[in-house]
Amino acid sequence: MSGNVYVRGEMTAFLSLVFIMFISFIAVILESASLQGMKSERRADVSLAMDSVFAEYQSRLFELYHIFTLDGSYAGDTYQEENICERFNYYAGTKAAKHEITKIQMLTDQNGQAFYEQAVRWMETDISYGVLEKIPQMEKLWKEQEGIYTRCEEEMDQALAEVEMTLPSEENPFMDFITMRNDNFLRKILPESKEISKKAVKEDALPSKRKLQKGRGKFPAHIFAEEAVSDILFGEYLLKHYNNGVKKEENRGGALDYEMEYILEGFCKDAENLAAVLKKIQGIRFALNYAFLLSDSQRCTEAQTWAAALGAILLKPELTEILKHTFLLVWSYKETIVDLRTLMDGGKCVFWKTDHAWKTEFSSILLPDNREEKAADDENGISYEDYLRMFYTLKTKKTMRMRAIDMLEMNMRRQDGMKYFRCDRSVNKIEVKTTCTFRRGITYEFKTYYEYR
Repeated sequence: MSGNVYVRGEMTAFLSLVFIMFISFIAVILESASLQGMKSERRADVSLAMDSVFAEYQSRLFELYHIFTLDGSYAGDTYQEENICERFNYYAGTKAAKHEITKIQMLTDQNGQAFYEQAVRWMETDISYGVLEKIPQMEKLWKEQEGIYTRCEEEMDQALAEVEMTLPSEENPFMDFITMRNDNFLRKILPESKEISKKAVKEDALPSKRKLQKGRGKFPAHIFAEEAVSDILFGEYLLKHYNNGVKKEENRGGALDYEMEYILEGFCKDAENLAAVLKKIQGIRFALNYAFLLSDSQRCTEAQTWAAALGAILLKPELTEILKHTFLLVWSYKETIVDLRTLMDGGKCVFWKTDHAWKTEFSSILLPDNREEKAADDENGISYEDYLRMFYTLKTKKTMRMRAIDMLEMNMRRQDGMKYFRCDRSVNKIEVKTTCTFRRGITYEFKTYYEYR
């Protein structure tokens, strides 16, 4: 009897130990689940706080340039990281948690990498694939002409100098042309009715020239296309969002009128940037027009006939060959000026001239220049913006990113109540380390990353 009682007591003690172990196991699971639940809750709170902080993006910047960025100064005179931390703590809550910014990237960091990434991603959804095929073709056209176009200017200078040395000014049939050619370059190209912008910016105020507020930490680049394609997309973004000598959005009130020309050339004065671009186009067109005339037997014969007649009138037949060469150069130059005026009027000119596409008559060589003269638009030609695309392909992309940021900042600061805006105070990417303290001194540390996309 007592033996049976002993056995039952032994079984009860064993079951009690098993029960205690089972309860302890359940308690551990519940504690672990509770901790995991608190961790997940804190992560969700911090993620929501991050979204809330970056939802306070600069809306006017997005309206003008489709770029997201957080103003780190919060419309103040100086940038302080504590401003961002305060907003983050406000949304995340500071109870039993500590938040620390470990990495941060400004719009201007790495030569405007964040700006470049957003611009490319924006254009991925807003571009015709025909452009992607067109740009490389234009780059090829340019490279075929690079290094050639300056020779024609030198040839014309030499030919005109020979004529001037041989003939007195009163007998020189090219004096009106020489006077016109030495005239103000822009005034020669643009019609009388079109004003040349006199706007200028102060160099030391530009982000590309001043000492910048920098972020810290390294962020991976997020470009979702090949580098060559991304560069083309960025170029199209610039043409779409920045004014140029032909396209201007009046409601922007930009610091410069010729923004794309500034991005390409980098001068602080509008007129200098426009002149630099037009001289490049002039060089290309002059070389191509002269090459066409040399290949056109009918027009060469016409120039030869006039040169021989003029040499006979002047009693200097030995000048026939020089005069013929000069006639062809001047004729090419006159055609080039008409091409430029067409482009600046928003029209198109064919790249390779044909008999049908040639606009000027030989008689125009010896006539005074008509500043209102321009050629009819050619649908099969290329536009002024196409030439800008061509020049863009040869420029250093990082330099153009920063010049684009120059214009962006200057234009933003001209908006009502936005004198405070600085691109190097504008945050695009951030990483925050959060340390949470739970019951019994248990700590949990995690990082949260955010970037505008």
